[in-house]
Amino acid sequence: MKARRRALLASAVFALAFTSTFVADVVAADRKPIKVGVSISLTSDFAISGLQQKAGIEMAVDEINRAGGVPGKGDHRPIELVYGDNAMSPTTAVNALNRILSADPVAVLLSIRGTHVLPQLPLLQRAKIAGLTISGTRKITEQGNDYVFRFYPNDGVTKPILTRFVVAKLGKKKIGVFHSAEDYGSSGRDEIVKTLKELKLEPVAVESHQPTDKDFTAQLQAFKAAGAEIILLQTFEAPSALILKQARQLNLGVPFGLGVTSVGASALKLVEPRDIEGFYAETGVVDPPFSTDPKVRAWAAEVQKRFDIVPDYTAQIDYDAMKMLAKAIELYGPDREAIAQGLHVLKYRGLDTEYQSDSTGNMNHEASIVQIRDKKQIPVERGSMPFEPWSKQR
Repeated sequence: MKARRRALLASAVFALAFTSTFVADVVAADRKPIKVGVSISLTSDFAISGLQQKAGIEMAVDEINRAGGVPGKGDHRPIELVYGDNAMSPTTAVNALNRILSADPVAVLLSIRGTHVLPQLPLLQRAKIAGLTISGTRKITEQGNDYVFRFYPNDGVTKPILTRFVVAKLGKKKIGVFHSAEDYGSSGRDEIVKTLKELKLEPVAVESHQPTDKDFTAQLQAFKAAGAEIILLQTFEAPSALILKQARQLNLGVPFGLGVTSVGASALKLVEPRDIEGFYAETGVVDPPFSTDPKVRAWAAEVQKRFDIVPDYTAQIDYDAMKMLAKAIELYGPDREAIAQGLHVLKYRGLDTEYQSDSTGNMNHEASIVQIRDKKQIPVERGSMPFEPWSKQR
């Protein structure tokens, strides 16, 4: 009798387990993925940062999906990424976003390149879909578009902090400005010149270059002839490395104040220590491998292990952006308009900074000054800019 009871009990337990597993499988199969677009550069020189973005985004999505999908109003549905390659062209970026939108995503993560994001803004507006970018180009959030969200501090935050540091802390008065001749470069140039004017100074020389240029001898010699005590550089990873190498080869003897794109982990791989040793730079966050926070360093080690890439600020902030997007879906649902509204009103603590929308969609309002020692970022100071939180009724 006892043996029979045990057998019946075992059968019941098995049947219950089978039924539970069957129901769970049916429910899981019925949960269609929530599609999120990713319009970044996966080829060309711009892929240096694009592959960083990809690693950060995929790290976040893998964590979300392994935990059972997006909870709450996300109904535990998994995230599915839909990619488009911007390459190195604004036209290609527009075509990439159009292809992504045809897959009906609920939001899109965008390039770090302002020259790609700016022509995509009208598409976001027409589709009423949130676009999340880490571009610092200031005018991205000055177009009256309620569907763009910037997770990297814009040039109106980072450039004043760097410029004031160079003048007040380093004692430099004769400042040169070297920038790429497109939206990102000119945005940085304008903010530097504006800040210098506030400090009763003017640059001794302003030079530009095309993103594909390889020889910068003429511009570097112009800074030397103008008596520049420091050159503030705003350009992309590949040309930045060439500029720093050529300055050393020319024995220019003029230090640089660098933009974040010159000192991220991927950019530092392109230079030798002697090309960049001792120079100062601005960055929204200290690159994860150099963080003083053990949690951030552990995250960086996991990204490197899983994606075979040393993550920089690009990967970290896009990881945060994807996680904040998932939180918006959890609280407000996978509806485009609801997500945009949610991103405007949420506060979200990322790996080491807090994100909150101001009146135009800027989410990040802090920046750090770092010094480069042996190709490592050494934190020097951190500053922030005041902002007015989002309050518009939509």
